[in-house]
Amino acid sequence: MSAVVTLIAGVVGGNRLLAGVIAWAIIALAVSGGVVTVYEVIKYRGGRGARQNRKGQSRCDSQRH
Repeated sequence: MSAVVTLIAGVVGGNRLLAGVIAWAIIALAVSGGVVTVYEVIKYRGGRGARQNRKGQSRCDSQRH
């Protein structure tokens, strides 16, 4: 982490504190993006299961009288 902070400080031209803040912000963005991706995948798979019953029919077809 120290090497990354030093590298960012050299690129930005600021101090190490600013570079540390930038590094942690990048880490937070990457983690939150991963969490959102996992949430969307789970939501998609769960929605697909809710749209089909065990026989492969949609719920609307199985509830017709």
